[in-house]
Amino acid sequence: MIKEITNKLIKNEEINFIELREVFDEIFSGLADEIQTTSFITALSSSNLSDEALLASLASSEDIVKFPINFDKESAIQNIFLTNQENIIDIQLAIDIICCANNLNISRYSISNKDNYIFKNAKALGINLNKEVDYNCIDFEKLNFNYFYLSNENPYFKYSQKIENKLSFENILNTTTRLLNPLSIKNLFLGVNGTNLVEKYANIALKLNKSNSIILAGDNNTPFISPNGETYIAEAWKNKIFTYILTPDLLGFKENSLDELKISSKEENASALVEIFENKLKNPKYDSIILNSALSLYISKKADSIISGIELAKKTIETGLAIEKLNQIKKFYE
Repeated sequence: MIKEITNKLIKNEEINFIELREVFDEIFSGLADEIQTTSFITALSSSNLSDEALLASLASSEDIVKFPINFDKESAIQNIFLTNQENIIDIQLAIDIICCANNLNISRYSISNKDNYIFKNAKALGINLNKEVDYNCIDFEKLNFNYFYLSNENPYFKYSQKIENKLSFENILNTTTRLLNPLSIKNLFLGVNGTNLVEKYANIALKLNKSNSIILAGDNNTPFISPNGETYIAEAWKNKIFTYILTPDLLGFKENSLDELKISSKEENASALVEIFENKLKNPKYDSIILNSALSLYISKKADSIISGIELAKKTIETGLAIEKLNQIKKFYE
């Protein structure tokens, strides 16, 4: 099947969801060899990447990646940026901890790779994600900090990750890996690297049966609220999409340079996050964490508006709930 569909892509012939699903089933189960997979992904990237292709890839991968766990999907949120921002303070991790501190389950599902920046940033903060964990134990459930890692022995990892790592261009495997979450979380906060992608992924969120989603892209292709310009936002819920533009000043914040969010090392990242959670540091990094956390708290219905989300995020830090949650997570992962 994969050879046939690759030829169709090259000829710009129409391909349906079922055909795409069969190809991804072949890739993720190891039936397609490396050359066939690379040719298919390259041909797919050269054509117009359709919603159907991404949905087929996600459906196939989530069938292969199973995870038995007792989990309340309705009260959980997945906070994720499609583009890794390794030289920027880890806004995703900060949002997750603030959400956890507000009794909101967060869920992040990643490919197991000890060299990636998720592991490194967490380790520098005192969170040893390499620890063997019983995901159904009471202590883990109390954390609300649901970071799950896919075993290197899983077919998805074995047959797709090596291809993804070898390809030098952004492709559907990159996107699938970042979006992958077999727990079917109902709330989504998603940052993408281009305003042209916002409504596209809002439509995909609806097709994935998400209850409430915010998709955004800031100026300069930042996958988070722009610190010094416009951020294009789409809310997707009840089969409808609402779009609008936000700027920091509209929410009561000063504009800041993107450079002020940069960090030079994982140690600097950890130090800044701790100071922010201890309510000792209020600077552009703090502002960015508050603004993005506000959207996550809002879309997951912990706040009834973005402004209320800002106040809740600030209160979470000022009352010590954020640092208390961080310390609780660190103790669990000792």
